[in-house]
Amino acid sequence: MPLILAVDDEHSGLYYRKLILEHAGYAVLSATGVDEALELFRENPVDLVITDHLLGRQVGTEMARQMKRNKPSVPVLLLSGTASVPEPLVDVDAFLSKNEGPEQMLATVERLLAPKNGDVQNSHSNHRNSAPLQALLAAVVEDSDDAILSKTLDGTILTWNKAAERMYGYRAEEVIGKNVSLLLPPDRSTEFGDILKRLRRGEKLDHFETTRQTKDGRILNVSLTISPVRNAEGEISAASTISRDITQT
Repeated sequence: MPLILAVDDEHSGLYYRKLILEHAGYAVLSATGVDEALELFRENPVDLVITDHLLGRQVGTEMARQMKRNKPSVPVLLLSGTASVPEPLVDVDAFLSKNEGPEQMLATVERLLAPKNGDVQNSHSNHRNSAPLQALLAAVVEDSDDAILSKTLDGTILTWNKAAERMYGYRAEEVIGKNVSLLLPPDRSTEFGDILKRLRRGEKLDHFETTRQTKDGRILNVSLTISPVRNAEGEISAASTISRDITQT
């Protein structure tokens, strides 16, 4: 079973990535910082590294350079919240935007591991769990401690998990089909339009701090991660939002 080291300073993204990889049949080590990742890399027979580009004040490409110096044959997959390649990828074997989705990530992982496993088809059949990936993702979203919702590009709410119910006070049946603007305080009424423009350009908003209003009128300080969702043709058709209440932090 191939061993993958996943690195990201954003805990929820790292958690979901680890679940997806384990579901696909891989063993996974995870780290939230460069020093921790380098130690795990040195001490374990890692077959592949998947790392975010921005790791606090450090960058994944520099970490990859140090890893390649130690074990040059281990491939490194670099992820980024933007679609553009951050810089010349001298010590990186592949690059993916985080907007590509889990299927593309798994396909890239299989390709990078193929030389070690013989070929892509054998790797796919040996390591991909038979349970549907979409079913796993739905379960992860529903059971997450973070409030997660999806919406169309005009703001119509499509999905709403249990944590969103707890955080905002609305049951799913109360908000699905309604506009996400019901969560905006009066002084944030123009914010969704600005976010929409960025989503249409394919941008992802990471740790966007703002305020949102609950059903009973309370104002929450929140940190949002908002990602464009692409359809089968690669067009941006919706958006997902992960909300974290930072009022008490």
